[in-house]
Amino acid sequence: MRPSDFCVPEFISLATLVCFGYAQVSVDPVLSIEPNWSTFFTGESVTFMCDMREGVDTNWYYNILKNNYPQHNEKTYKLQTLATGDSGNFHCRGENKWSYFIKQSNKVSLTVTDDDVILVQPASILYEGESVSLHCRRRTQGSTKSVSFYKSASLIGTQLTTNHTASLTVQSQSDGSSYTCKFDEGEESKPLKLKLDSHRPKATLISDKAYIPVGGNMTLTCVVTAPSSGWRYFWYRGKKTHEPVTSGQVIFLSDVKIIVSQGGVYWCRGGRGEPVYYTDYSKPIVTSRSTVALQTSWSEIYLGETITLTCEIKGGEDTEWEYEWVLPSSSGDRLRGHTIRHIPASLTEYYSCKGKMKSDTAQAEWSDYFPVNLHKTKPVPVLHMPTSWPSPGASVTLTCEVRNPSAGWRFYWMEVLFDLSGKTYKLLPGSDNGTEQNSYTVSEREFTSAYLCKAGRGNPVFYTVNSQTMYVWSTDMQSGISLTVSPNRSQHLTEESVSLNCTGNSTKWMVVRFSQSGYRSRCTIWGKMTGNTCSIRSTVPIDGVFCCESETGQLSNAVNITTNRDIILMSPVHPVAEGDPVTLGCKRPSQTKAFINVR
Repeated sequence: MRPSDFCVPEFISLATLVCFGYAQVSVDPVLSIEPNWSTFFTGESVTFMCDMREGVDTNWYYNILKNNYPQHNEKTYKLQTLATGDSGNFHCRGENKWSYFIKQSNKVSLTVTDDDVILVQPASILYEGESVSLHCRRRTQGSTKSVSFYKSASLIGTQLTTNHTASLTVQSQSDGSSYTCKFDEGEESKPLKLKLDSHRPKATLISDKAYIPVGGNMTLTCVVTAPSSGWRYFWYRGKKTHEPVTSGQVIFLSDVKIIVSQGGVYWCRGGRGEPVYYTDYSKPIVTSRSTVALQTSWSEIYLGETITLTCEIKGGEDTEWEYEWVLPSSSGDRLRGHTIRHIPASLTEYYSCKGKMKSDTAQAEWSDYFPVNLHKTKPVPVLHMPTSWPSPGASVTLTCEVRNPSAGWRFYWMEVLFDLSGKTYKLLPGSDNGTEQNSYTVSEREFTSAYLCKAGRGNPVFYTVNSQTMYVWSTDMQSGISLTVSPNRSQHLTEESVSLNCTGNSTKWMVVRFSQSGYRSRCTIWGKMTGNTCSIRSTVPIDGVFCCESETGQLSNAVNITTNRDIILMSPVHPVAEGDPVTLGCKRPSQTKAFINVR
């Protein structure tokens, strides 16, 4: 449970911790006086004010004490017509009405004197290096128009008087020096040594929640916990060296409290005086929650891929971070990115990370668990082409389709090469590194060709399985390898004898058949291969596309042959030119042929 879940504004813990929403911080009460002088003339008056800097005034019982003896039981106390006997050390005490816890303020030393001239420093706590206003005061009106100020008897400045008083601002130093002042008429103050605190105060930054929720905001509060007053606050986002944020970047509820809706690293510090004396910077607060990001443009991951997950802190780009991961087998490294190579089937589905500033203890909250959407089977691309029987010399455009085609895939195009011992694959020109487009145009074909595709992405490249093989059939008989059919027709009756003859520049041939499903088989399975000729006589239909295959794997022109038991259309097996005469005929088993001539 977060610390804020235990915070109840009406109750104060024994560690003097004050609830400010999500965080707790120790804040001391402050006793201040008005006028803020350390020394007064007899007959003057002064007002003491006790600020518990916590809760509301009605939650406290107050006491203002002099030399540890109670003087007044209210928040403010006014002493009128001061006498020398009123000199002493004052502080205030508050007792919480609900928890009975008691808090003590800083001490204020007050001096009341009968002197005619006094040199006064502020009664509040002063810090070494801070600009301090010294006031030279005279009890009675005189004709003096200027006052001289001295440090260790050396003149450091001259100022005109106003209402018996002249002021000079000095840079405070703990060097043991004494200050005096003198009116023109010769009246001089007693020496004054500045009372300084050598420890620079520090601001504390508090948030009302752990991080900015989606679409929401966060309230930040800045306090100087030391018992001092007069501070105004400066806010920073990113590096401390950046310019303070403005009202256009955050919403100022007050000088000490802002609302932020932009993630990042925030700091604050206090300042007072002119020139401004600054406190130390607060510790930073990271308002962004860590998030795990997949460094790919796709969200679906496949078994065997290599991916990199990064830990992101929105608004923390100019800050150096170290990281912690929740991983399957360990707490992981301290790097921003975590690479999972060749994703195994046992991959856990969730990862989480957080970022911690290298220069500080501040950190972003743990991210939500990031799901890795793992598919345990490789994607199967599908190859398409507009036609398998293009005109001789025409180009053919291949298209490779993968699930989520825009998800980082590049496409690899291959020609399938056959020989008498098997098949090999050859990348088509320009396909070595894959193509960004999922289409590829094949031109200048001479023979029947077979193609397939696959897709790949990532580094190292993860490949899909190969697509199905697609054939672009050649009808060109002038390529140097050709197939002839006897009888010369594309349809045949079952139980008829059909001869397929290979001619061309090869010493060894094989007739191959490609079924409608793309299955490739040789003549030796469904026919008889004798030399260059394949003889077929079958009682079952053997339909498909037939080619001659040379010993080097080249395929001849293709012919499409079908068989039927009842009736066939007799037409030439090879294409004819437009306008040439064609003789068509019909035939049934054991019946006379009927012919018709057409053009």
